[in-house]
Amino acid sequence: MKNRYYYIDFLRVIAILMMFIFHVNMIFVVENDWHIKDVSSSNVLMELNYWMSAFRMPLLFLVSGFVSAILLEKMNQRHFFYQR
Repeated sequence: MKNRYYYIDFLRVIAILMMFIFHVNMIFVVENDWHIKDVSSSNVLMELNYWMSAFRMPLLFLVSGFVSAILLEKMNQRHFFYQR
């Protein structure tokens, strides 16, 4: 039976939700050049985006590295890179 790391799945879901919220909030952030802009802006959403910027991409890379390390233990490097 395969071991499943549910906390890794949870971290991945959190990171993807943060990415979704970040991109939706970009509509209301004045300082950045985004494809769609609303006439109103929100300082709260801007601060939330600044906070999420510190965590969302590093969290995705952390999860990716952890899963890659687990996969490399189960298969050789050639097979791993061929599957990617």
